[in-house]
Amino acid sequence: MGISIERIRTHINDDMCCLKETIESNVFVLTLPNSKHYRIVSNILHLNVSVEPIDENGEAVPSSIRSRISCFCKNDNSTKIKRIIESKENPNLFLREKGLERNRIQYKCKSEAGDRINRAIRAYLHLKRQKIASAKSLREAEKQLPLHQRSNPLGFITMRHNTKMNWRGEPRLYYVDIDGRLKTKRDPDRVNNNGAAGSFKQVIAEDCFAIELAPKKVMKKNRRGNEVEVQGDDFDLESAFINNCILKELSVYSSICQTVTVSARRMIGENGGVEVFESYLQNDYCVELKYCEQLCADIADAHLKGIFFRDIKTENIVLQEFKKGIYPKIRLEKPMIQMIDTDLVVTRQYGDKGLNCGTLGNMTEGLINIRVYADQAVREAKNQSDRARARASAMLDNVEKAFDNYALIISLFEMTEPDGSRQVTGMALLDRGADYPPRHGFLTLCSKPYIFNDWVDKYVKKQYQNAVRNFMREPSGHPLQYSVNEIIDWNMTDTQSEML
Repeated sequence: MGISIERIRTHINDDMCCLKETIESNVFVLTLPNSKHYRIVSNILHLNVSVEPIDENGEAVPSSIRSRISCFCKNDNSTKIKRIIESKENPNLFLREKGLERNRIQYKCKSEAGDRINRAIRAYLHLKRQKIASAKSLREAEKQLPLHQRSNPLGFITMRHNTKMNWRGEPRLYYVDIDGRLKTKRDPDRVNNNGAAGSFKQVIAEDCFAIELAPKKVMKKNRRGNEVEVQGDDFDLESAFINNCILKELSVYSSICQTVTVSARRMIGENGGVEVFESYLQNDYCVELKYCEQLCADIADAHLKGIFFRDIKTENIVLQEFKKGIYPKIRLEKPMIQMIDTDLVVTRQYGDKGLNCGTLGNMTEGLINIRVYADQAVREAKNQSDRARARASAMLDNVEKAFDNYALIISLFEMTEPDGSRQVTGMALLDRGADYPPRHGFLTLCSKPYIFNDWVDKYVKKQYQNAVRNFMREPSGHPLQYSVNEIIDWNMTDTQSEML
């Protein structure tokens, strides 16, 4: 059914309309402000135009047409649109002209935008260099002062973004390490009233890129004897400074989420994804072992450099499955497991390796005893020969490595085996607040040892399987001589994933 040209002309006014070229050289689609679509069939040689309304269910609905050129036209082109309808204007020529004009405008906009971005970046870099130089000079002048008396004790400068707001409604701050070894952090955008909490700190804000932690609120009695919630104590600057220094040594590892202390009441970190313990294990889900490959490789390399983590557990592990800041969500080609909370990490320069700390459920009495023995040997060797000191230090390093490897294997089994987190009897593995460590190893405590043995058969290289079983049965009596990264058959993890 046709429609009169006059009726169409009444809808062409100062508002926006759209003319689209289709894959047919003489067919065009006109969309008017009233959202009505019309097919224009034009004879280019004679400009004999016929106009027909398009059925919403018809093949020519604009969403189903592969448009080559489309042009949105406002009041300055309404006359030409009318002339096209009246067969007085060539639609092809009109669209070509508008296409050239649009390209010129787009090029000009891109050029101006590029210049503006370049100017902003140059100004930002200049200001950042100035602030870093000033902070370094001040640090050198104040290096003899106690940490709490320094102007910038934790080594960060702040850069302000005046058009983007943080979760407090203030201009967003970026925290730049003046030594350039840590990634730049920024304030998160959204408040989190139900954020995860540890013993001394809790998450108060987060977005897909960043999290912010503050001292955990505590309950105290007021003068009337009523318990009220009050702000917790400030972060200890000495501990925060040491932790930031340790993070600089860990900055080369992509599987370690950095959470730095930027002030006495503020920690800023990367958002590494969802918590494996909360989101997966407590809901009876598991993750693929291949996602853990980078973490295992990084831990093995850190051990070679004298860096030990001492609190590896599924509560301190997150999974990044999707690309950040993109909606709808796009799944990563290879999601990655990352570790958070590095408060107990020790290196050759920072921390006390002999300190008994960590999660008791992920160690044994035997491991604790040999750690105490190795620490005593290190202390006694301080006044002895270099060889004796080196031997004692190597012994303590091997003990710390055994702690990490034992906890890492437990965590891998928990994360990747559907029944892995329910295998310990007597002292439940998920009871992280236990007062005493188990006397024996994980495999001895399993209610169904065959599940762990099957897991070893599936993922551990054949030549290491017996060593792994003995180590997990009694880690202090059968130390593992290899890194966890070395014993896992990562090719098999890819095969298992493809079969799924």
